[in-house]
Amino acid sequence: MCSISGCLVLHNCEKVQSSKVIKTIRQIMINGEDRGRDSFGIITFGYTGKIREKIKLPSRISEYFKTNDLTKSFKVLINNNRAEPCCEHIKNKTIEDVQPFTSAKQRFYIAHNGTIANDKDLEAKYNLTRSTKIDSAIIPPLLDALWDGKDTTQLIKILQDELIGSYALVIYDVKNPKQIWLATNYKPLFIMKEHGALFFSSLENYLVNKDYNNIYNIRSKIMEVKPYTLLKINEHKIESFDLYKTKTGKKKALVICSAGLDSTVCAKWAQVQGYDISLLHYHYGARANNAEDRQIKLIAKNLNCELVEINTDIFKNVIKHSRLTNPEDEGGLVKTNDGEASAELAWEWVPARNLIFMSIAAGYAEANKFDYIILGGNNEESSSYSDNELIFQKKFNELLPNALNLQNKVEVLVPVANLMKREIVKLGLDIKAPLHLTWSCYEDGDVHCGMCGPCLMRRVGFKMNKIKDMIPYKDLPKDFWEDM
Repeated sequence: MCSISGCLVLHNCEKVQSSKVIKTIRQIMINGEDRGRDSFGIITFGYTGKIREKIKLPSRISEYFKTNDLTKSFKVLINNNRAEPCCEHIKNKTIEDVQPFTSAKQRFYIAHNGTIANDKDLEAKYNLTRSTKIDSAIIPPLLDALWDGKDTTQLIKILQDELIGSYALVIYDVKNPKQIWLATNYKPLFIMKEHGALFFSSLENYLVNKDYNNIYNIRSKIMEVKPYTLLKINEHKIESFDLYKTKTGKKKALVICSAGLDSTVCAKWAQVQGYDISLLHYHYGARANNAEDRQIKLIAKNLNCELVEINTDIFKNVIKHSRLTNPEDEGGLVKTNDGEASAELAWEWVPARNLIFMSIAAGYAEANKFDYIILGGNNEESSSYSDNELIFQKKFNELLPNALNLQNKVEVLVPVANLMKREIVKLGLDIKAPLHLTWSCYEDGDVHCGMCGPCLMRRVGFKMNKIKDMIPYKDLPKDFWEDM
């Protein structure tokens, strides 16, 4: 809704202000106008906490910098480019309505991106006063009332329990003039070290200095502030604190389980770790649907856990174009003797299947208070299926704080992501997972075909562990198990 930007100069000489710092922060603030064109404010502070420069106007920052510039050296600069929401429209703005804000005590200065939904409640609860009706202005007097400027635990409690809404926030305390605090729940925030200063802004591309030919040299120094994080930053170090509220009681894990080897091992692993598990099974029209349906019920019974079943025809009747769900559209089935080809290339690829499965699982997990989603992505199949590669699960995990509501923390766990099939078999045997109940085959029926890609990987995985698989196969050389 707004953008916040600023910087902390890391060297100790106030008399020498790098022209590169001035040039960089000016461009960052102009870039930030992309997220707010209704007003802008800039405040700079010296090395003793005194205000060096204050510019606050109900206009665009890019227009201001056409004829003006920053004129004084500084230790800290904080900026806001405001996008005015309908519910806080002020027809005739004064400088009191323009961020950065402070209180009557003029100790804490803040720039805020987001919405504080309970600003009026806080005003009444703590008998606070502010100079404008804009919600962000409640933060400095709230800090005056509840925080000593030093106790990190106090500040975390304010951010977790008092402020209801969204925020990316910079806090400057004049009594601690050589540090800043950055906090975010889900609003974007990025930091960059360059030219002897630490810069921050609301979006990554705002921090890219366009004067540099090699953009990657700059981008490699940019770091995203993780959602639900508080950073304490001074000249010497950055300290990080978690803003998620701590949950008590047994952790709940939702295991996406096809009835296959990998996901069943993951489910048993989660039980061994002490999680309260539920299995989430999709009926999506795959060729092995009946066999998977039969076996998933037996697996859930064996593990004595809840089974959640979801029926969807989106892949078979809407998306289509998969040998696994619509072989008639894809020129027939892979031949039964092409197991190696199937294992090495995604012949049975179902378009965006894991992305869709994970998205549905995220919604179910949020609504039903699960702490974790567990997926059976593995190292063996990452070479042929892109959504089995660990980077997919990592990126989805990073997306979740921006996809779920406030303080709904759900994490993705991938217990076998770094394991090959033989290692998954060994893990399953070690933890006594019900491998005898699993269904790995692409085909339907009562017995595994033995020759499709999953059957090949499974039987060879058992053989490499010098253990005969406990399930029968339809097509398999009689002497297959003899040379283990």
